[in-house]
Amino acid sequence: MLGLLLIPEEIEQPRELKSLEASLVLKHKTFASFPDAGGFVKAIINPVVNAIHLGLLRGKKRKVTQSIASGRAGLLEKALSQGPLALSPKEKRIILYDPVLLEELHRRVWETPDDRIVRLWGGIGWH
Repeated sequence: MLGLLLIPEEIEQPRELKSLEASLVLKHKTFASFPDAGGFVKAIINPVVNAIHLGLLRGKKRKVTQSIASGRAGLLEKALSQGPLALSPKEKRIILYDPVLLEELHRRVWETPDDRIVRLWGGIGWH
């Protein structure tokens, strides 16, 4: 390649693109450390997957009875304190199809100061 007809950005990458590339590499390393425990865990802890999944669920908020709401609150506590391995497939589906529950679990897993809970969800140094 002789370098004829090249624009300056093709000769030397702009500072902004270098910064973006470095940021993407860092994000990839961070998300690569998430456990490969399947889509459920990723939908809870990976902010990108969580946001996409929530976007797909928008408009699906439904009113639930008080007994269902309290059952789901208990499920949220179980999921948070015992981790994904303690949940049955049915319990995971309930969480995945309830945008309020999904969003709350995501928030609480990320905001917990409890290292034991972080480890249960596969995180090491991401909170």
